[in-house]
Amino acid sequence: MKAIIKIQVFILLIAVIEGCRPDGFWEIPFKSVSVSEPVFAGTLHYSNVPEIKQRTIKSIGLVDTALLVIDEFEDPFLNFYGLSNLRYLGNYGKAGTGTGKLKTPKYDNQYSVENGRTFFFLHDAGNFVLSKVDLKSALTDLNYVPKFRVPVPPSLILRHVSLYLTKDSMLTGNYRGTENEDKGRAGRFFAYDLRTRKMNWVKYFPAVKQAVSSVQKPYYYYSHCAFNDEKQVMASAMYLFKEVDFINITSKKNTSVRFLNETGPTPYADDYRPNGETNIFFYQSFGGKKNFYTLCLNGKNKSLFDNTSTASLYVFDWDGSLKAIVKLDQPRLGNFVVDEVNKRMYAVNFNKLPGSTTVISYNLSSLKIF
Repeated sequence: MKAIIKIQVFILLIAVIEGCRPDGFWEIPFKSVSVSEPVFAGTLHYSNVPEIKQRTIKSIGLVDTALLVIDEFEDPFLNFYGLSNLRYLGNYGKAGTGTGKLKTPKYDNQYSVENGRTFFFLHDAGNFVLSKVDLKSALTDLNYVPKFRVPVPPSLILRHVSLYLTKDSMLTGNYRGTENEDKGRAGRFFAYDLRTRKMNWVKYFPAVKQAVSSVQKPYYYYSHCAFNDEKQVMASAMYLFKEVDFINITSKKNTSVRFLNETGPTPYADDYRPNGETNIFFYQSFGGKKNFYTLCLNGKNKSLFDNTSTASLYVFDWDGSLKAIVKLDQPRLGNFVVDEVNKRMYAVNFNKLPGSTTVISYNLSSLKIF
């Protein structure tokens, strides 16, 4: 037991040291594109998904040909369903702090298929680790422990919004910390090199005329991201700006898609959280192999929590071209995924109206986006 404790302390110490290496800024060339919204492609109507039995759902994800449902409170945390027929495939993820155990699992829809086997990247802020999980082994071996486990600095993993591993062994994602930006310890996105243990930042953008305090900035520039492994592009849909950004991690170039007739937000004095009257735009996102998908409320923050205001699904390709906008009929949608093979969208349903299930789906076959 003492040996196990020493190993855990040693891993944590490494993570702390890694988080203290010198920081700097990435210089990213920007290209801005202003677009007008096309005519809405009608309204899609939901279908219930009674096959999903979990009631306390934290999030859902897509792992190759499986739908992943993460339970918020009960282990095993991860439950898998086949996308072709929604047949239950099994589960993974016992609660705990030991090797192979989970405390706060989060999946950002990054997976790979290698030699016929599917692996997915799972990070756990409670255990300060990023793991590459073999799906088949996770479902069939009760004692399975991922071979690839990377300690992540607590200062990073406790304040990230999303986390992805690039081909160049960098951890990248967006951030919500409040460190001193002047000293190179904060920004809208981070790039942490696992080999050199050096942190780089992409500065907060877009620029605005009014002063924004360092405490306000993480909320002010909040966004929902997704990552495309093939193109090495991270897409980011902003919460308080009607803007979607596409950053190429390899070439370090960015394309910002800004919608016409929209201005930036006005921060509330001494306030770094949205109130009911705050205008919000994009509040959930998902990255597929073909497209980037994001939900836009285009209304007051308080309308997220009523049963009347519905969102629209915006679809972009990974070069930043807007392909479609379609209205969705169900309010209070949460985390979602898009099965591009079967042309269906699955979403967590917080509506709780009689007759609707915890997870619902939309048929996207009528949209010319695939």
